[in-house]
Formats: sequence, structure tokens, C-alpha cells
Amino acid sequence: MKEDKLIRFLNGQASEEERMEVYEWLQHPEAEREVQRIFKTRWEANSEKELYETKAQELLKNIHMRAFRPNKKQSWFFSPLAQWSRVAATFLLVGFCLFYLREGIRYQKPEVAEPSQTFRTIERTASAGEKLKITLPDRSRVIVNSLSTISFPSNFGKFSRELVLDGEAFFEVEENMDLPFTVTSGTVTTVALGTSFNILNRGEEVKVALTHGKVLVSDNGIKLELIPGEMASWIDTDGRGLVKSRFSEEEVTLWKEGKISFSGKSVEDIFERLSLWYGVSFNFEGRLDFQRKLTGRFSNESLEDVLTGLGYTLDFEFKIIDKEVTIKPQMPMDQ
Repeated sequence: MKEDKLIRFLNGQASEEERMEVYEWLQHPEAEREVQRIFKTRWEANSEKELYETKAQELLKNIHMRAFRPNKKQSWFFSPLAQWSRVAATFLLVGFCLFYLREGIRYQKPEVAEPSQTFRTIERTASAGEKLKITLPDRSRVIVNSLSTISFPSNFGKFSRELVLDGEAFFEVEENMDLPFTVTSGTVTTVALGTSFNILNRGEEVKVALTHGKVLVSDNGIKLELIPGEMASWIDTDGRGLVKSRFSEEEVTLWKEGKISFSGKSVEDIFERLSLWYGVSFNFEGRLDFQRKLTGRFSNESLEDVLTGLGYTLDFEFKIIDKEVTIKPQMPMDQ
């Protein structure tokens, strides 16, 4: 017996010929096994085990009307052989009830008002010289570096934990095995469950440095799994791709404590970091040895103090006007 014919029968949509065929089939011994099979299959396949009581009662009334109420053309249905038919029909009711409610063949499952699927995007930006500390809705913590922005949906943490980073930020991720924490920075995606890591996404460079736990970094089919002390770097060059290396945690993450640390960095790199750190631009009058390597650390110091220290080493003087800094070589003292 085809299931669609049984469905039409229970819904009162079967033709007279089909109804007679179902009645006859229900009296055969093999019908019991088939009904049990259908019941078991439908029950296990349906993920919703909830029956709507009022709808079930309507279906019960319906099946009684269709299968048990005598009329001139089906009075034979009340013969002793019809006892099994009633049992089988009851099995069909239970087995197909969920099916009807889900598929909407006759009764539609009541629609439950769902929360609006339109979510606003929240942005948090650290201005020049600012470090912004944020606790996300899932209790993960983020420190956003100067001139950097993170954005995430207003329902963050309910169904997913995905955000976008432009700039630099340090993440301390609250563990949640069901909702991976995902950061998109350019074309690079970083996925974590519960861990701590730093991401730098500026210009044509993305660096993901892991300090605790484990993360998966991916880009264009390339995937790297990092352990603490490892960094994945992506640079937009002809040989673009992710590269794994070691890193100095002190140098990479001290910025979140208000400290600048550099080891063997060129003067050019140092001024670029100072520009981002303090939100200023540098104008150079005269020549400096930009390739000279320096090592040093500054802790919560003003730009003026930092430049004074560097000026002693590199023999330059400076002038700060608003967000413009002029650097020029130190004039020799008159003899």
C-alpha cells in the first residue's frame, strides 16, 4: 500500500475506489507489519516529538469519521474482521500525525513568532592613542588597539560568535564548545573555542599570534593550526599565503598594557608604530638612518618623552603641533 494513498484516505481526499482498496488492505494480516514499519519510520525520522493536542484530537475525529462511521457503501466495515482495521488505523493516526503537522497536508503547525532576523551591527573603535577594553555578550574580552575597529551583530553569542577586525586587537575568548569564536581580518579567518591571541590586520599584512590554547587560521584553502608561541603571517605579495613562525610574546602583546617594546627593529618600523600608537603623522626634514636597528621599551610614556629618548640616540630634534610631528637632524653645536 502506497503511503500517499493512506494519506489521502486519512484526509478525506481519497476516491471511492481508493477508500475501498484501503479498507480491504487493512483486513489483511500483512497490513499490521506494514503499519508498524510506517509508524516506526515516521516517528524516528521526525525530529519534533511534540504533538499538538488539539490537532491530534481533530485527526482522531477525522479518522473515526473516515474509517469507522458506517454508511450504505461501507457497512461491511463493522464485521469482526474490521477489529484489526481499527487498530491499524489508530497506528496510522499516531504515525502520520507528526507527518501531517510538519508537511501541512491538511493541518498546519501553528506558526510561532520568531525573533526578528534583522540585527544591527555594533562597531567599537579605538581612537588615536586610545586602548579600548570591551567585554562581549558571551563574556569574552577584547582589547582594541589605537585606530582599530571591531564589528559584530547585536545577537552575538546567541547563535554564533563572529566578528570582524580592522586594525589590531587582543582576544581572551570564553570557552564554548558549541559556538566557535571566529574573527575575520581581511581574507584571513581565525577560529577558536577558548583561548587568547593577538591579531594585527593593517594595510597588506595580517598576523595572528597565539598566547594560550589553540586556534585554526585559514585563507584561500590554506589552514594552519597554531599552538602557544606560534604565529601565522599573511602578506599580500606575489608569494601570498599563510606562513607559520615563532614570535616574542612580550614584543607582540605588551601594547595592551600601554607598553611599546621593540627588539632589533629598524628606525622606519619604529616611527610607523609610534604613528599608530599616538595617532600622529611624522614629517622628516633632512636625513635619518632609517635602516638602523634599535632595541628598547617605553612604558605608558608621553609621545614627547618617547621622542626625547629616541632623539638622544639618533641625534634629532622634534616639534609637535597638534597631530603633526616634525623631525630633523640635530644641529651641531658651535665650537
